[in-house]
Amino acid sequence: MSFIKIINTKRVNQDDSAFPTIVKLNNSDLICGFSVGGGPEVTGGSDWARSTDNGMTWKHEGCILPRTENPVTVNTMRLSRTADGRVIAYGQRNYLENQSTKFGTLKNDTVFCLSDFDCRSWSKPQIVPHKHTCPFEVSNPIVVLPDGRWLAPAALLTDANHLGEKVIVSESRDEGKTWDNEYTVLADPNGEKCFFEQKIIQTAPDRLLAFAWTVQRGSYDNLCNHFAWSKDGGRSWSQPIPTTIRGQTLSPFYLGGNKFLLLYNDRHNPQGIKLAVASIHDSECKIMDEMFLWKPKSKTNTTKEGIDSFDDFAFGLPSITALENHQFLAVFWNKESHIFGISTIQFSLSREKVTNIK
Repeated sequence: MSFIKIINTKRVNQDDSAFPTIVKLNNSDLICGFSVGGGPEVTGGSDWARSTDNGMTWKHEGCILPRTENPVTVNTMRLSRTADGRVIAYGQRNYLENQSTKFGTLKNDTVFCLSDFDCRSWSKPQIVPHKHTCPFEVSNPIVVLPDGRWLAPAALLTDANHLGEKVIVSESRDEGKTWDNEYTVLADPNGEKCFFEQKIIQTAPDRLLAFAWTVQRGSYDNLCNHFAWSKDGGRSWSQPIPTTIRGQTLSPFYLGGNKFLLLYNDRHNPQGIKLAVASIHDSECKIMDEMFLWKPKSKTNTTKEGIDSFDDFAFGLPSITALENHQFLAVFWNKESHIFGISTIQFSLSREKVTNIK
C-alpha cells in the first residue's frame, strides 16, 4: 500500500529552465526561483515565479539576476528566508568567456541577492568571498540560523581529480555584509570520497544535518549517499556517515523527532525521483519505506557513471516544501517534449506511516 497520495502535478515554467527551489512568504505566497536557458547546462540568468493558491497556478514575475555579456556570465540561485521575511537568492555565477564548460573547470564566484519584503524586487548581487581560488558548486540555499548567523554552503571543485573533495560553509554574523569564518561540513579523512549537491537543514537551534551525493574520488562512480551532523550550529561536524541509498541529489525534510523525508534522484534502472521515510540518529539512517514519486516518460542512458553521465540527465534537484493541511509540494526540473522546465507534485502522507517511525 502506498504511503503517499498524489494530489496534483503542475508545470511552473518551461523556458529551458532548471534547478528550482521554493520558499513560502509570511502571507503564504509561494516563490519559486530557477535558472533559465540551457536546462541543466545553464546558459542564462535566474528568474522567479509566484503562486498565491498553494501551488495550483504560477505566474512568472521577473528576473532575479540576469546573464551578462561583458563579461559573459550565467548564474543559478537557491532560495531561503531571512529572519524578517525577505528572500535570499544564493548561488554560483559562472564566467563563460573563453572558458571550457566542462564540470569543474568554469571560473565562478558565489553571490547572493536579497529581495524586498514582498519579494517584488531584488538587490544587486553581492559576492561571498573565499580564500579558495578554485571553482565552486552551490546547490543549497543560505541557511539562516536563530542566532542571526548565515551559513553559505559550497563544494570545492579543486581540480579534475579532487572535484567535491570538501564541502564548506562560510559564516556571516551581519546578514551578508561580512564573511569572517569558514567551517568544513563534509570531507573524507581518507581522501577517497568526494561530495556533490550538498544539502543542509536545521533540526534544532544548534543542530544541523547535511546530506550529499557521494562519489569515488577520481573515477566519480556513485557511492551511497552520506550525511553528517553538527551539534554546535555548523561550526564543527561529524565525519561523513553512509546511508543505504545509492542515489544522487538528496534533499532531507524534517518531520520532527527522528523522522525525516528523503527525496532523491535515482538514475539507475528503473530511474526516477524517489521519496523515502527515514529514521535518522547520530550514526544511522534507517529507511522505513520508499517509493517512486515521479518517473520519466522516456529513459535516459544509464550505462555511464559519475560526472560522465551529466549530459544524459533529464531530471533533478528535487526538494520538498510543506503546505497546509499535512500536504507537501515537491519541486524538480525535468525534460518534457524536448523542453527543460520546472515541475511540482503536491502530495500527502499516510499519517499511520509517519507515526510509526521511531
